Amino acid sequence: MAAVPGPAGRIRFYLISDDNFGAFAGAPTDQRTLLMAFDWTP
Repeated sequence: MAAVPGPAGRIRFYLISDDNFGAFAGAPTDQRTLLMAFDWTP
C-alpha cells in the first residue's frame, strides 16, 4: 500500500495484490495481479 498527496489536499492510495504461483486443491491456478487506486479528499 502507498499513499501519494495530490492537488487540493487529495490523497491517492494504491493497493496491490499478487498471487504468485497460487494453487487450489493441488492444481496450479492462473496468476492474478491486481492494482487498485482510491482517491480520498478529507
